[in-house]
Amino acid sequence: MAGISAGFALWFYTLIVPAVVKDGAVPISLLEAGPLGIGWLRPTALFSLEGLDSISHGVFWSLFVNVAAYLLVSIFTAQDADERSQAAAFVGLVEKAEPSPTPAILSVPEIERLLHLYVPAEDADAILGELLGGKTPRELSLPDLLDLRIRLERMLAASLGAAAARYIIEDRFTISKGEAQELVESFQTMQRSLGKSERLLASVVESVEDCIFTTDVEGRLITLNPAGRRLLGRDAAAGPLTRLDVLDEADRRRVGPAIKRAVANGRPWRGAVQGLTRARRRFPAHLAVSCVFDEKGQVLGTVGVLRDLTEQVATQQRLIQREKLASLGEMAAGVAHEIRNPLGGIKMATNLLSSSAMNDRRISQEMAQSITSGIAEIEAIIADLLDYARETRLDCQEYALGRILAPVVEACAADGRARGVRVVAHGLEDAVVASVDGQRLRQVFTNVMQNALEATERQRSGRVEVRLHQRATAGVVEIADNGVGIQPEHREKIFLPFYTTKPTGTGLGMAIVKKIMDLHGGEIEIDSAPGRGTTIRLIIPRSPLPAVAEVA
Repeated sequence: MAGISAGFALWFYTLIVPAVVKDGAVPISLLEAGPLGIGWLRPTALFSLEGLDSISHGVFWSLFVNVAAYLLVSIFTAQDADERSQAAAFVGLVEKAEPSPTPAILSVPEIERLLHLYVPAEDADAILGELLGGKTPRELSLPDLLDLRIRLERMLAASLGAAAARYIIEDRFTISKGEAQELVESFQTMQRSLGKSERLLASVVESVEDCIFTTDVEGRLITLNPAGRRLLGRDAAAGPLTRLDVLDEADRRRVGPAIKRAVANGRPWRGAVQGLTRARRRFPAHLAVSCVFDEKGQVLGTVGVLRDLTEQVATQQRLIQREKLASLGEMAAGVAHEIRNPLGGIKMATNLLSSSAMNDRRISQEMAQSITSGIAEIEAIIADLLDYARETRLDCQEYALGRILAPVVEACAADGRARGVRVVAHGLEDAVVASVDGQRLRQVFTNVMQNALEATERQRSGRVEVRLHQRATAGVVEIADNGVGIQPEHREKIFLPFYTTKPTGTGLGMAIVKKIMDLHGGEIEIDSAPGRGTTIRLIIPRSPLPAVAEVA
């Protein structure tokens, strides 16, 4: 108090008094000659200290007198009882000659004894178990012991007050010099390990060949790794970019809302997209976006990985071309076999019509119908062959699979009634949505269901059952029949062009199904046994792989 009072007095004399003199309330001689003519007591040059502005001059003398008075009063006066109590509570100074340090930082037996002193006996063991967190005393490291000390002090402060809790803890638990050094070394080791891990992670992100970027919660790009800058020809710091700026315009409209909904719900999103470089070059890619959360579970932003699939798609094209060339011989043989039969009928009918012995008008009409039928059969074979072999690109849009499947089921149900086969559907109203080519997928459903009807039409109570349901991130269309089933030796061949076990048909139906499903990135599962029917599952992903143009 003495220091504060003296400092305030000097502050008033060196700053306020000169201001009052300038206002004319005090004679100016006080500034020029000092009080009672003592020059070294002038308020603006106290003790002849000159060269400072008025504020610096006043602050200097105020602080100087404050500190000097504090030291002098502390040296020549004794502490009273209140001052000693405050010093003991907040500074930890007690009137002991040589305080002996406790050999351990926070021994569990000491904590247990302390809890029994200040906490009811029935609660002490439960609190101790909560503090230890299921660990045994031997499993506690030095950082664990320090954390234990902090949590114990907080617990005592809740019931005894912060000052009393600090006094109790400091009085019973002191850290020896060796223990403090060990604790510092432990923290330094942890810090070095953390720094090494951060550098390793940064090195991985910098060296990986995929485009990796981070965004804030609004989708604005924050960082972009070197591979991303090379791929996109962009820099996150070059201007305001969002995660949708790496996609072409069509995909921004197609997948942008889905990504926004996923991030808002804290869910990841992944799917096939078309990337876009700064030079407006488009490339097939796979995008994966994951959320980053804080300790409270709130979304801080996202991490995205954009993988360039240009080489993969080109390789896929080459493999498809190679497979087509390899199967060209088999396909040519199949075409020749399929066309030879109707051509033989046409040739025979033509020979009969040109025969001089052919005078029966009814037989002539039958031969003409046979020729027309043979030509129609050849046209159907050629149409299926062209459909299978021509270059195919998907026109994908968001569809509810039930809307594509329902008309097919309705048409096949009408056909089934004529054949004596019952068609039943389940789950068509479920909201199973996928990005597909609706027209191509309708052809897949039609071909599979037609095969099911033909396999069951000779059964006494033929039945075809269709189910639509969700499996993870894909939609599943399951078509089951109770027909004749598939022989094991035929199962590996049903997707080959022109392979069929039926007396009629081109053998291209299931080959077309396989081709369209491959373009969608889907899978086909077949469960079948002779005499027990067949179940075919068409697994359709929500987002297809980038469309691959096939060359016939």
